Amino acid sequence: MFREDEEALNIAESSLLGSRFPLEGASDADIGANAQLTYALSPSEYFSLDHQGNNDQSIRGDGSKYPELVLKKALDREQQATHRLVLTAKDGGNPPKSGDVPVIVTVLDSNDNAPEFEHSVYRASILENSPSGTLVVQVHATDLDEGPNGEVRYSFSNTTSADLQRMFSVHPHTGEVTVNGVLAVQRPLLEMLIEARDNGAFGMSSTAKLLVEITDVNNHGPEITITSLSSPIPEDAVPGTVIALLSILDKDPGENGKVTCQISENLPFQLKSSPVLSCISHNLILII
Repeated sequence: MFREDEEALNIAESSLLGSRFPLEGASDADIGANAQLTYALSPSEYFSLDHQGNNDQSIRGDGSKYPELVLKKALDREQQATHRLVLTAKDGGNPPKSGDVPVIVTVLDSNDNAPEFEHSVYRASILENSPSGTLVVQVHATDLDEGPNGEVRYSFSNTTSADLQRMFSVHPHTGEVTVNGVLAVQRPLLEMLIEARDNGAFGMSSTAKLLVEITDVNNHGPEITITSLSSPIPEDAVPGTVIALLSILDKDPGENGKVTCQISENLPFQLKSSPVLSCISHNLILII
């Protein structure tokens, strides 16, 4: 007879192979050979049974032996959180009598899984004049562990530049990345690394790349600078005489930064491109 209707064990999934777990065992009201018990365990790929008394801790005060579960295959809570076994006790009588008890093994979680992002690369596009608080993207990671081992917090990786960490913020619980200030950038594509870390005692982490395309807004007008001017001009100046050198700059990139120039009609002047090269401005000359 087993004292309880069910025996429950809690075993950490980090337990080493060969770990032993004593079971309560059974009792028999007979004496002599009729009370000598042997035990058997239902088939299991994870556990075997030892009741030979090789371990001093498996021997009761009266000399009888406790049965012990022996771990023979590494546990993984994420694959199987509960193992249901049956322990059978058989006496030495003729014919023998037996009794059974269910053994329920609950696998306790260890922090053996790192958070995993839904995507390895996230892409987003925002306007360069987006106000603070504008949502850029929401990242999401899951952790197969449970409890604190499965709770995920988000942050920028240390490899993300301080300038970008000032311009953007990431919510530690929701994974929402938002604009945190003025997007003072000179390049149209920004790259950041987002880290997801669990709250386990020895936190595990993973990272995902975030690419943010900054869409230009045509918020700059062309600026005209007269860098050289000849005045007054003699009335007998020959055609082709250079009157002024002009520089036109528009701070917007791409199409928004391209300019066209013209002067009023019916004037004895014309504009021509200057041979002076510049990568940031348009240079023109005003000639007769």
